[in-house]
Amino acid sequence: MTRLFQSVFLTLQIFSAYRLLLGLALLMISLSILYAENLPKSENIIAYFEESQSSTRNLNENITVTIFVDGHIKVYRPSYYKKSGTFSGHLDSVALNQLWNQLTTPNLLNFNEAEIQQRLKIAKNLQKKNTLSLQRVSDAPTTIIEIYPNRYMPPINIDQSDWDTSKRITWHALQWTVENFPELEELHELIEARKLFQNILENSELEPLN
Repeated sequence: MTRLFQSVFLTLQIFSAYRLLLGLALLMISLSILYAENLPKSENIIAYFEESQSSTRNLNENITVTIFVDGHIKVYRPSYYKKSGTFSGHLDSVALNQLWNQLTTPNLLNFNEAEIQQRLKIAKNLQKKNTLSLQRVSDAPTTIIEIYPNRYMPPINIDQSDWDTSKRITWHALQWTVENFPELEELHELIEARKLFQNILENSELEPLN
């Protein structure tokens, strides 16, 4: 009788332990699913910044800053940074609104890269005529800024019907161009937009993800 009691008691202990392990496993799965659901998704990106450096041709060494609709920030600093790797942070609603207002000005949303490049070409030719030489630039960074204006407080001066509407601006040697051809006023606002992303990139409060 005692052996039977001990056997039943041991079976109940094993069953209880099994139930506990099963419960913990299910909890871990649930937490993983919840975490995955809460991760920022590409369709929630509202602004993106990327810049290649003059000293590298490796795409994985490009600086990137990604801003999501909920204020989440994801940053990649290449290996030549003292604190390199992938980092995350968060903008509160006030900071996000201020950033958004500066990124969605009419000048940036209507930035006509082809037209400005044509004016730059004319300005370069004129400068060549008026000076003995024009400083050449080849090994300089390329700046990319991409904005999704309909995903967060859409401006009134754009078509608000398409969630995926984007404005992409690409410019090679932006700083050099502004310094040598200050008459291209649209580039001054692009420089200011670049500074916004640089400030986020260099924020010491970002948390490492890897």
